[in-house]
Amino acid sequence: MGFFASLLKSTVSLLFILSLSSFILAWSFAEFTDYSTISKILTDVYMQQMKPQIDTAFLNQIKNSMIQRCEESENKTANISFAGFNLIFECREIEETDIETLLISKMVNAIYYRKYDCSFIECLKKGDAEQFSVIISKTANDFFKKSTIILFLFSFSLFALLFWVSGNTLSSRFAHLGILLVIVSAPTFFLSNLISTLEAKFIPQEAVVIASPIVSKIFFLIEAKYKIVAIIGFCLLFTSLIVWVFNKFKKKTLTAND
Repeated sequence: MGFFASLLKSTVSLLFILSLSSFILAWSFAEFTDYSTISKILTDVYMQQMKPQIDTAFLNQIKNSMIQRCEESENKTANISFAGFNLIFECREIEETDIETLLISKMVNAIYYRKYDCSFIECLKKGDAEQFSVIISKTANDFFKKSTIILFLFSFSLFALLFWVSGNTLSSRFAHLGILLVIVSAPTFFLSNLISTLEAKFIPQEAVVIASPIVSKIFFLIEAKYKIVAIIGFCLLFTSLIVWVFNKFKKKTLTAND
């Protein structure tokens, strides 16, 4: 293999590792920022943080207030301030849904579907806590979904290119691709320890209850995808070995026949 061929192989291999790693992260965050995932996390936070401070009498008081506002409303909708959120609801929902379930649902919707005056990246760059909540919004989900599609197409294109430039034989091609996938999946072997380290060093004790399930969920999604890549990588290496042994046996058989 000439110098330029080796340079091309190395460059494409590096790009593939970076692209596939980015794809895994984007895919994981796209799943994390899905409404069903965020809803469950926020509901769990409410049950742990707020529910112990809210009794049945307080919920009944809120319900009565909602009923009164509905009676005064002409369009059968009303709003109420709860836990720092201005929640808008339809009056029929009071009769159809448990009041606590309704409040949780409305809070989740208010957080997830909040409209931001900046793009996902711009909101993160601002650095303030209010804008940082974009990470658990539909804005983030849309961003990561688009990124996932783009990175998948780019990674697949590099994978196809690597299949042709990574070697002269089928076994060498499988071996090279397998090695690259194993390299990409390497973080899966120390993610668990990394979670504990991050929680201990960067998450304040008072924020552990809220931040811990979020961090754990993100790392769980990432780890699951790294394991898939690792399995595919080892399968390619095993396939490479089988092809190599088969070719050796075939060559030896042909030589013996001659």
